[in-house]
Amino acid sequence: MAPTWAQAALSSILLLSVQVWGLQCPASCSCLQIESKVSADCGGSAGEPSNITAIPKGFPANTSSIYLVHHHVGALSESSFQGLDRLSVLYLFANKIDSIALRTFSNLKNLRVLDLSYNQLSTLEADHLQPLEASLQELYLDGNPWHCTCNLLPFQLWLKKMDTKVADGMYISCASPDALNGKPLLELTRADMGC
Repeated sequence: MAPTWAQAALSSILLLSVQVWGLQCPASCSCLQIESKVSADCGGSAGEPSNITAIPKGFPANTSSIYLVHHHVGALSESSFQGLDRLSVLYLFANKIDSIALRTFSNLKNLRVLDLSYNQLSTLEADHLQPLEASLQELYLDGNPWHCTCNLLPFQLWLKKMDTKVADGMYISCASPDALNGKPLLELTRADMGC
């Protein structure tokens, strides 16, 4: 029995939407559009192998959230989120991020939630996150091996200034130097940090 006109039209629309989404979303991710916003899920699970070592390219311009966790992303560059100025939620926890370029977040004026917990960050400049001050509502940074010397003091002061937005402030602790291992970063004095 031949398909009806309605069935043929529906099949064409479904095929077209699959092709469009296949082109607009990175191959390693799945994208879902709700109204005018796109949510990108690049998944990841603890203990599962991953070949994602950098932020994928090709997210739709209207992407509002990216979930990319438990992968091997090692660095964030200035172009990592280029063209994604509508991004409001960014989950990058449990990767291998150990460096962030200075202007990585400079165009993300709508970012409300940023999760960088459980990465390999040992130091960070306040200038890295300063562009997010107006929009940011939740910031997660615990589980990183922070190196709590005088070089980290400007970042610690910035965190204290943003205390209502740092959701896990009491859990951000030092990994080094040895004398400060396990100490909460936000409770350290200048003297503790060798300043």
